[in-house]
Amino acid sequence: MKKDIRLRVLNSRIILLSILVLVPLILFIVFIAEKITNTTNQTYFIITCLSIIAIINFLIVKKSTKLVNFSFSDSSLCISSDTISTKIIYSDINNYNIYY
Repeated sequence: MKKDIRLRVLNSRIILLSILVLVPLILFIVFIAEKITNTTNQTYFIITCLSIIAIINFLIVKKSTKLVNFSFSDSSLCISSDTISTKIIYSDINNYNIYY
């Protein structure tokens, strides 16, 4: 039995910083959208601007994540990322509680 699981680990500071940057940008877009009188153009403007901001934010957050691999075999668990690789034999685990 060999199973591989890949997870992305987010950097919480980057997420918080991106939220703090997004809020003023969204408020600025709303301020500009209020000046547009035609509701169709207003909708196009809001959707276009928010889509561009969301794509840029996604790329920034994705670049700051780390990919972690968990490989489960019959006798051991291997945890690896870009910088670290750890192999844990199941018989060496005393308690499966993560808060132990």
